[in-house]
Amino acid sequence: MKYKVVKGTKLFDELWSIQKQMQSCHDEVKKIADTIPEADGFSKRSHCLAGGIAAFHFKEYSMGAPDGWRKMEKGFTPWFMPKSSDKRNKELLSRISKLPVIDYEAINDLLGFNFHITGEMQIWYAPIVEWRKKYVLIEMPSDRKYKPKDGMIEILDSEFIKLSKAK
Repeated sequence: MKYKVVKGTKLFDELWSIQKQMQSCHDEVKKIADTIPEADGFSKRSHCLAGGIAAFHFKEYSMGAPDGWRKMEKGFTPWFMPKSSDKRNKELLSRISKLPVIDYEAINDLLGFNFHITGEMQIWYAPIVEWRKKYVLIEMPSDRKYKPKDGMIEILDSEFIKLSKAK
């Protein structure tokens, strides 16, 4: 099921408020990531909409970890976190632990959505939400009964795709 929420509705304003909080979280994470010149990216903490840091990406270190860092996954993945046992990382780890996080509940509570596993075993922690200046698009699992909130307009897949591609 796909929905559109148009500008001028209370729900639109509430959704955009969450998006601004998410952007603020991302900006705080980026401030920390920018202090690590060897890192060429980062991933947000899992099971949340925004915020936190799960790992930093170092493309130069696919085989081993940089000094003072630990590998986050086995194999050749270049994702690392500072070692807590390395005293040089104390300040960095402290800053990471204080990062703001926006949990799925921010969207789920607003839209009346709960964790869902589809018949095809697809896991939905939250609906898919796309923000645009004049509308917000929302996608819910198609095999789920859902009562839209005030301000949500159900739309066809074709309209969703068209609006999703628009900037």
